[in-house]
Amino acid sequence: MDNYKLRTVDYTFEHFAHQGLGGMQKYIATPVAGALPKLMVKHENRHSACNEFVYSRLAELCGIRVPKAYLLDYKGDFRGLFVRPYVVGIEFIENFSPAKDDLLRSSPELKSSFLGAMAMYALCTGIADNAQFGYTPDRGIWAFDLEDAFNVSDFIVLLGEGSKDLMLRQLNVILHAPDRVGTISSALMSCFQKAVKILADDSASTSWMFEQYTKPLKVFSEIEESTICDITDALEVFYPLELVVYYEEYIKRLQIIAKEFASKD
Repeated sequence: MDNYKLRTVDYTFEHFAHQGLGGMQKYIATPVAGALPKLMVKHENRHSACNEFVYSRLAELCGIRVPKAYLLDYKGDFRGLFVRPYVVGIEFIENFSPAKDDLLRSSPELKSSFLGAMAMYALCTGIADNAQFGYTPDRGIWAFDLEDAFNVSDFIVLLGEGSKDLMLRQLNVILHAPDRVGTISSALMSCFQKAVKILADDSASTSWMFEQYTKPLKVFSEIEESTICDITDALEVFYPLELVVYYEEYIKRLQIIAKEFASKD
């Protein structure tokens, strides 16, 4: 099995009637045979595949047990299943539940899991609100629905469909935005403060929570460039080279931000 890509011809598909998790038109994909994973498939938005895939693989490297995302190659599949040509399959987790506040406070392990997941969400989205977290006993806590990560939107990909030059110009604007560092650093601090309010009790000090919060950030800041490129290069199955290079450059900037934030006293 390819570590990053799976083939749609190896699956049967049925509609998944769930209004959350990003988009309305989703599938549950069940493998025809073999040890392939069952998947929830997104195909409605142009930016779902790239953001969900890159986030899941980076979070996994940082010790967060997120459902693994795969790019779905539909060559030779003539069933006409997909709205857009950008298809991602996310490991389908049976019987996962929303992570409620009482659960998050129930053990040091879940507190740590939540703090790490919150930090990765803040770093990769630059958003200080709207995070959604799931829970299963074997995985702990993880953020889901990461379509808005890395400042890549549906519009960015749409631009590339019409003009690679226009896409490149817009991506360069994002990369060199003067307020980018401040925005993401602010999101990291705001999410940490929010987590402290949720978890605060006599058994967890703020310094311990900050240590757990910054643990995946430290790991993220040290991911080797070759490992990052191995992940981003897989995007070329759907996306233009300009977007692949953007991810590599954007992640380098995130690594600097993560390192600086994690070194705070």
